[in-house]
Amino acid sequence: MTDPGDAFMTDPGAWADPAAAAAYFAPGLAAPTVRRLLGSPRLGARASTHLAACLGYSDGTALPPGELSLARAAPSVLRSVALGAGAVWHARRVRALVLGADITRLSDQIGEATRDLALRHVDLAPDPAVAESPDPATLADDIVRDGGACLGAWIAALPDWAAARVRLKWRDDGPPRPAGLDHDAAVRIVRVLAAELYGS
Repeated sequence: MTDPGDAFMTDPGAWADPAAAAAYFAPGLAAPTVRRLLGSPRLGARASTHLAACLGYSDGTALPPGELSLARAAPSVLRSVALGAGAVWHARRVRALVLGADITRLSDQIGEATRDLALRHVDLAPDPAVAESPDPATLADDIVRDGGACLGAWIAALPDWAAARVRLKWRDDGPPRPAGLDHDAAVRIVRVLAAELYGS
């Protein structure tokens, strides 16, 4: 049964990006108008209830605990997991770096912890790695791009009620994704990272 205190399910107006939520109220409605509506003492609760009804309900048991926790997570956590997923996606390239300068540059760009994550999960990387170029100079950009693709594939694999909610806070404005993305591999990476992050 849905916990009435679970804002992810029952009060999406409390956390949704107004620009992403606008379409659920009226076509072409401006984000500032939605922000005022959701923040209104008089209309905010009704607007949030309407939004929740549009998104659908579930008791959450359709998702493993780690995935449910990730779905509920703040946008900053989603961005961090996307970066980690991109690093794992390109883990074979990360592992192939041999020059100290290349390793240091990548660590400076994505963080040492993210590089370590990639090396720890190299077995999850597609084989052969999907990459346009082996050039170390493009690796960080490829990680960011394909990490967004991995998270997008995971969102698409969620039940509708969860996917719709995550899309209200995950805005992927990055470059176009490669057409040949292995969606199953991408989803598997995000699921492993979610389970690791939330200890499930």
